[in-house]
Amino acid sequence: MPPQGRTAVYTLYSAEGEIIYVGISNSPHARWKAHADTKDWWSTVATREIEWFPSRLEAEARERLLISECRPMWNLDPGMPENRVPTHRHDRIRAGWTPDQTLLDLVARYESEQATAGATRDELESEIVAVMMKGVSASRMAKFLPWGVPTIQAIGKKGGVPLLRRPTVRSIREDSSDPTKS
Repeated sequence: MPPQGRTAVYTLYSAEGEIIYVGISNSPHARWKAHADTKDWWSTVATREIEWFPSRLEAEARERLLISECRPMWNLDPGMPENRVPTHRHDRIRAGWTPDQTLLDLVARYESEQATAGATRDELESEIVAVMMKGVSASRMAKFLPWGVPTIQAIGKKGGVPLLRRPTVRSIREDSSDPTKS
């Protein structure tokens, strides 16, 4: 499953100001590096814009809308099965083959279920944070959740949950004569 949480939709423009690609990523700069390493069209990118969303689900909706409305040269429109085969890059698909409706329907169902799963994960993470705010530890919750303690702790940290207790380990470098540090 793709990572959830704060997600960017980025728009890439040609020197003429034409939208040539719309993408989504939690780390757009890393994604651009991957495009630069693997996409022949990357050299035509002149300008980049980033729009951030609080959840991946919201970002995916915006990405689909932009692709549907703008029809960028290097995107395949996820909402329009008839446009999945690009007319400008025949070399991406084996000659003589086009996907049948069964395959396209399964892909659409998969994308829909992924969106639902993403929304459910966001809800679950919010509930984990709420429970942790009440003082329940990650180790106690791990017995009932599909994730281990480190993952639950990371969710809590991301959600701003304070530590349940102050750290008990003290540095040997601390000044023991300072009464404010006890």
